[in-house]
This record gives sequence, structure tokens and C-alpha cells, in this order.
Amino acid sequence: MRRGMGMECKRIIEATFQSLDNEMDPETHADFEAHLERCPPCSERSRIVISYLLMFRRSDACRCAAPRDLHERVRELLRRHCSGPPSTSQSS
Repeated sequence: MRRGMGMECKRIIEATFQSLDNEMDPETHADFEAHLERCPPCSERSRIVISYLLMFRRSDACRCAAPRDLHERVRELLRRHCSGPPSTSQSS
């Protein structure tokens, strides 16, 4: 199997979280990175998730305790938001 062929588009949001949390073995991480290189829609989805998380981490929202299930609820909302058909339009 060629690098990048092992990662499915439908898993890219979860894989982005796993990558950010250092929860991937090296081979899976290499497949993830290769998939992002060859799949512009997934690359964009992953970028959106990362941007959102960075913005959230830098905000005042991180200075208070959140409910335990918030992290999983946010992941689920992002999965649903990003699970639609890939956009064919490219933003500049």
C-alpha cells in the first residue's frame, strides 16, 4: 500500500485530533500526512480544526473548567460539520 492510501477521508477529523494529541504511531501519522498532501478537501478540513483549536486555546475560554463531555461534543459537532461532501470550490 502506498503512503497516504491507508487514511480514509471520513476519518480525517478524528485523525487530526489524534495527531494533535500525539496519539498516532509513526506509520499512521505518515499515512495521515500523505493523505493531507494528496487530498485538498481533507487538508482544508484539518486546517480548519487546527485553527479552531488554536484560537480556542489562546482565548479566555481555556481559563475556566469546562464540563467533562465538552471535548467530545465539540469533536462530534466538527465531525458532522465536516462530513458533508468535499467542496469543489477553492478559496484563495
